[in-house]
Amino acid sequence: MWVNVQTGLLEAAWNLKERNSHVKIFCSIRKEAYDEYQSEVKSNLASEICLLNYRKEELYKLVNKQSFYYENVKTVEGLTGIEDDVKFTHSGTGKEEFVFDYILRHTVAKPRDLIRIASTLKGRIIPKNDIEQKIIEFRNATNEAATEIAKTIFYEKANFMDCIKNEEVRNKFLSLLPKNILSQKTVKDICRKFNKVKNIMFCTREQCIKEKMEGGCKHPFCDLYNIGLFGYVKDDEFPQIQIFKMPDTKNISHIVGSYSYYIVHPSLYIIITELRLNSFGKKYIITPGITTGHGYEWGENESEISDLIDYILKESKNISVETEKQIMQEIKSKINAKKKIKELSKELKEKIIFLKRKNKSENRKMNMKKKKIFLSYCWEDKTIANRVDKSLKALGLNITRDERDMIYKADVKKFMTSLKKHDYVITIISDSYLKSKNCMTETGELLKMKDYKSKTLQIILLDANKIYDTEKKWEYINYWKEQMKNLESTLKNNLSAEYMQLIRDDIKHYNDIIKNLPKFIKFITSEKGMTQEELENSDYKKILSHINKRN
Repeated sequence: MWVNVQTGLLEAAWNLKERNSHVKIFCSIRKEAYDEYQSEVKSNLASEICLLNYRKEELYKLVNKQSFYYENVKTVEGLTGIEDDVKFTHSGTGKEEFVFDYILRHTVAKPRDLIRIASTLKGRIIPKNDIEQKIIEFRNATNEAATEIAKTIFYEKANFMDCIKNEEVRNKFLSLLPKNILSQKTVKDICRKFNKVKNIMFCTREQCIKEKMEGGCKHPFCDLYNIGLFGYVKDDEFPQIQIFKMPDTKNISHIVGSYSYYIVHPSLYIIITELRLNSFGKKYIITPGITTGHGYEWGENESEISDLIDYILKESKNISVETEKQIMQEIKSKINAKKKIKELSKELKEKIIFLKRKNKSENRKMNMKKKKIFLSYCWEDKTIANRVDKSLKALGLNITRDERDMIYKADVKKFMTSLKKHDYVITIISDSYLKSKNCMTETGELLKMKDYKSKTLQIILLDANKIYDTEKKWEYINYWKEQMKNLESTLKNNLSAEYMQLIRDDIKHYNDIIKNLPKFIKFITSEKGMTQEELENSDYKKILSHINKRN
């Protein structure tokens, strides 16, 4: 309807002219509507059409004329208090530019948008302030006015958008943009995320166009480009330049994957910043050292700077937020100091690699402190247990010990509850350990856990080395069988009912030990437990290495 209303006016003017040749009729409509206009008389109309395209110089004169008419100042710079031949440094990019250049690139080159920004400057900039403060006030006023212009564009050009007409959907899409300059890979990743496409094989240019034609894939970046708020680097010519859609250029149906670098329009800065902070708590990054705008040159430095920022963002999960801020600030300052980008890139990448290793080491230590380790040992080996305990704590491990005789039955549940809360169990295997009822109770309960193999580490003392001897390791099973016989013999005596029940419980307990012991011995011998001597020679770092591999 929007197109038909305007082109209907055009056809009415044409028909009146044809019937009344002595009358001159002028009709003004939007270029976007004319592009959409299809009619058998369009070719006849073409010779009568004049496209209103403004050069930068013409737009500058137009704004100055308005400034003089309404505010009685000769130039738009006069509204800011910044002289028209003075450049100011952009705090985000570190680049210098003139007042009008800054205003122009925050619009889509329409006269009314320029006038809209200019009209906000008079009341926002305080004449008595120094030049630095005036620059801040000028930039803030321009950015805020540009934000309102962008919102108006979304509203007015809804007809030219396919998938981000809806504000909620559009905001979700915009919140995915991490910075104002995007690599082809980043654009593809965002597009896949927006379309919920997981299989990268179906994300070729041909497949993407086919999906769109069949009503599948959505093209949010094309929508953004067609309304003038997204651009690309035209890299098939020299010098390479940034291109945004101008009013006199046609809409496109595919942009993703066509270019190496893409540009987000400056007017979206405040909108995207707020969306990202609200959605992810992350900042929207203005790439330092690069001024974005239609017709601005793009050189080798710009590509290297953008790639460097992408690298930092990729590695940000491996460095702290504070470190990331420091590195970004370092990039800004060194780019401003005209340091060669290749040297800076190499220097910062080496720094990040160092920080990654440092953070990895620190995180590993933190994880070690968080790991809970249960130390299982026989009380007769308490002296050795104390040494093990002290050595492991020195490595940053969190050790807990159960220094009480565990009464069978009464404390099994407590033991199992405690065991499940621990990440590892270290058993100090000695001859006394394998002959201790309480220790064997612990191992029996341990074997019931599904992950006992990965959860258990053994320290084998010298007096338990017979477990590696095929003939001698059965001595422990025979030991428990002898204990069983003694109990059964005792049971035959005429004891009170209470004693008889205790003995029956012990017999059942010993049966469980005899049943579990072969499995436990097989496990500790197949896992090749470490001797105390081996561990002390390595300062117990073998245990640390085992835990690190698992994590």
